[in-house]
Amino acid sequence: MTDDIDIETAEAPQRYPLTVPHFEPSIPPFLSEKLSEQESFVINSLSTMEQRSEWMIRTLVELDRRQIESERLAALDRKRLILLQKSWIVFSAKKALISVPGFIALAALVAEFIKWLARHFISSQ
Repeated sequence: MTDDIDIETAEAPQRYPLTVPHFEPSIPPFLSEKLSEQESFVINSLSTMEQRSEWMIRTLVELDRRQIESERLAALDRKRLILLQKSWIVFSAKKALISVPGFIALAALVAEFIKWLARHFISSQ
């Protein structure tokens, strides 16, 4: 599976509350009018059970798709975090390479300034 989502603009999927709809029998009245009350009840019950079953399958497929998408976005977040950590390490290493010689030069300048102060103010007294 290819990652077609940009790491920088990826958003978490929306979470929706799960509500079970009310199902009505879908048997036309002209088909059930010749049946007895028990047969009509069984046919109508089967009709609503079939609708409920189809709804549950569609809902499970959608929830599974959302779970997969959520896991994929979590993996992208982990990749983004790893990239940020690696870039920070490189930045810190560069900063150390630049700042260490700067601190050494600063220490040398301070030492020379102290020597200059010592020569001019201590020797004049």
